[in-house]
Amino acid sequence: MSFRFQTWQRVLALLVVGLIAMGVPAVSGAQDKDADKPETRPASQPLVIFNVASVDRLIGDVRYLFQASGQAQINEMIDNGLAGANNLKGLQRTKPMGAMLFLAPGLPPTPYLVSYVPVANIEDLIQTIGGGGNTVLRRVEGETDRFELVGQNGNEQQIVLRGGYAFISQDVGNLDQEFLDPAKLTKGLSARHDLAVTLRLNTVPDVIKTTLLGTLRAQFNANMQQRDDEEDGPYKLRRNNEENTLEFLELLIAEGDRVTIGINASKENKNAILEVQFEAKASGKWAKALKKIDSRPSYFAPLIDEKAPLSFSLSWKMDKREQENTTDFLRILEPQIASQLEPVAPAVHNLFAALNKTAVTGHADAFFQYKVVPPERMALFGGLKVEEGKQLTTAVRSILSELQRNPEVAEMELDIDSHKGVSFHRLGSRAESVSAANQRIYGGNPSVYVGTGPNVVWFSLGDSGSLDATKTAIDNLAAERAKVGNRQRGAPFQFVFNMAPWIEKLDADRPFTQLVRQAFQGGKDRLQVDVRPSENGMRMQLKVEEGFLKLLGAAIGRGVEEGRRRREERRDAGESPARERRTR
Repeated sequence: MSFRFQTWQRVLALLVVGLIAMGVPAVSGAQDKDADKPETRPASQPLVIFNVASVDRLIGDVRYLFQASGQAQINEMIDNGLAGANNLKGLQRTKPMGAMLFLAPGLPPTPYLVSYVPVANIEDLIQTIGGGGNTVLRRVEGETDRFELVGQNGNEQQIVLRGGYAFISQDVGNLDQEFLDPAKLTKGLSARHDLAVTLRLNTVPDVIKTTLLGTLRAQFNANMQQRDDEEDGPYKLRRNNEENTLEFLELLIAEGDRVTIGINASKENKNAILEVQFEAKASGKWAKALKKIDSRPSYFAPLIDEKAPLSFSLSWKMDKREQENTTDFLRILEPQIASQLEPVAPAVHNLFAALNKTAVTGHADAFFQYKVVPPERMALFGGLKVEEGKQLTTAVRSILSELQRNPEVAEMELDIDSHKGVSFHRLGSRAESVSAANQRIYGGNPSVYVGTGPNVVWFSLGDSGSLDATKTAIDNLAAERAKVGNRQRGAPFQFVFNMAPWIEKLDADRPFTQLVRQAFQGGKDRLQVDVRPSENGMRMQLKVEEGFLKLLGAAIGRGVEEGRRRREERRDAGESPARERRTR
């Protein structure tokens, strides 16, 4: 599958940074400072919204985190901090707050930021802000709804009150417009997420999108040039990756509607959820393609066990773009592999022919998972659905036979076993190359087992128990295959990690291991990642149960305590020389 989740980080960074880079360095230049009284502009639609559902929800989440992890001293510090800030009196603590990034009209577009803060009582808020430190909130002379926030360095923020909200910006000109009601604007975000940021691509004018695309294409074309001393093979792979990324960005800008990242913690459900939501234009081809990503159940569906120590499953219906990207990648990779295995070049060609035919089907179907094998060791096994299994079997045997001649290759045995039409080969590992962690996990020096059959490439990692686990999986799959067609597959991508079986595999001498043991004493040890289609796009959801929250809270608590101890040591070290000088 050519779709890569790492692309999302790069996409978001390029879009936001690209849009901002097209503006001038000083955001305050968006308005005419010399105008005596700029006319109020109509309400603009923000490009980016950073939203906190409410102050109380945010504080509640933080308190829950440290309460669950037994860090009462951190919550006490939070309470003391709130008391020192007059308990945020004057703020409306149950309404959303955050910031909005706008693009001012014109080319190049000028970005500017406006924060929004719910106000319950402005007089109380003035007292709260002015009650400590050197920050002052003061009224603008002659104005009833205008204020200035002056920091300790003399930096000023301009504020206007409207509809129970304080809108804040560095430039007063940025506030001379109508603003949409933040509570209504962020209603969907606040209902689903405690914290969220959303990129609203549907608010970007077409002329700006066209300009941005031109800039991106120029940057990518420059990056696609072959570098000095860069060999042809690696260059072609890198260029192919750059072309795929650019193609994806072009599609995102043309048909993307909205990208949202949000997090929500729940004391009631004892978990936290990080979610990435992508929405495409309902009328576009991309939205229609994304609706089909889960249209085929996995061939391996009967084997997937969410209670396993770790499991991964993929049953992704690729669109035309993803199929072409995959076949292009295989086309570029084949000659590079063949050049390293010239004596069996025909076998390499047959291998890639089978993989290419698999890609052409448009269905990426694979799984792997760990299994606990007595006594106290792990076995990894999995499979990849392929076409032309017979051709692939012959090709793999020929390639492994050639590799077996290489003295640098570790121990290798061909055709060590067969089971229901699947031929198995074993690749051993050198003892000196196996880490202590892997020895604890696999119970010694693991081997890799590769099995090829009529329509699946099987693999496993571990001792002979991993091979037995694979053969058991083949038996179970044969018995349950008839039921697969009736299964409804809701997650074309799923990763599940259950922590409890791994705790005994950790290094007992590390302080972190003790934190892990304490955090997961009560269970609640699952981490799960799902990717599912949504109405006009797709949603990635990372869910962690309370054990991981306890671990995070305990780690933060330990860091705070260590920081306090180091400060005390530095203070004591500074006082000691002073005492010595006074006693002389």
